[in-house]
Amino acid sequence: MGAKGNKGLVLLGRLGKTIQPRAHKTRRAILEAARECFNDESYDRTSIKEIAVRAEVSVGAIYEHFKDKRTLLKEVGQMEAHRLHEDAFGPFRSALAAMDADGGRQPRVEQIVRLAIRGTVESHRRYPRLLAELVDIAYRDREFFAFVEEATEEAVTFVKGLLVIFGAHKPGPQADRAARILVMMCESTIRKFALYGDALSEDELVEELTTIVMRYLFPDRSY
Repeated sequence: MGAKGNKGLVLLGRLGKTIQPRAHKTRRAILEAARECFNDESYDRTSIKEIAVRAEVSVGAIYEHFKDKRTLLKEVGQMEAHRLHEDAFGPFRSALAAMDADGGRQPRVEQIVRLAIRGTVESHRRYPRLLAELVDIAYRDREFFAFVEEATEEAVTFVKGLLVIFGAHKPGPQADRAARILVMMCESTIRKFALYGDALSEDELVEELTTIVMRYLFPDRSY
C-alpha cells in the first residue's frame, strides 16, 4: 500500500475517533432531554419534536439513535433503574471500600439501612413523575415490566446479602421473602412521598423507615 493509502487510513481512523464521542454525546443528550420531558409532561403528551428541541438536535438525529418513542422510553427507564440502584447502594459500597482500605470497622446495619433509604429518597425526588409513570406502564406492558422487575430483583439481591451478612436471616427462602417485602414497602412509600409530599420532612421519613426496617429485622433490639 502506498503513502497515500496509509494517509487515508490514518484520516479514517481519526474521523472514527471524532464521530464516536460525538454520537455518544448526542445520544446522551437525547436520553436526558427525553427524561426531562417525560417527567414534566408525561410520556403520552411528549412528542419527538419536543424532545429534539430540548436536546438541541434535529428530529432526524433522534431517529438515527432510536427506532421510536417507545424505544426511547425503554432506554430512559433502564437508565433510571441503574441510577436508582447506584443512588441507593453506591454510598454504602463506597463506605465499605473506604473502611476496608483503612482497616476500619464495618458500619452498623442501621447505618447501612439509613444510607440506602436516604439515597433512594433523594433519587426519587429528582424525577418522581417519570418513575411513577414507568411503574404504571410496567403493569400494562410485559416488556416494560421485565426491566422494572429486573431492577427490583437487583435491589432484593443486595438487601438479601445484607440480611445474611448481619445475621438477620440465614440464607434461604425466608431471607428472600424478607428482602422482597422490605424493598416493596420502601419503594412504594418513597415513591408516594416523592410524588405528593407528606406531613413528614425528608429527614423524618428516612428515620421512620429506618426504624420500621430495623424493628422488622431485629424485633428484640431497642431503638
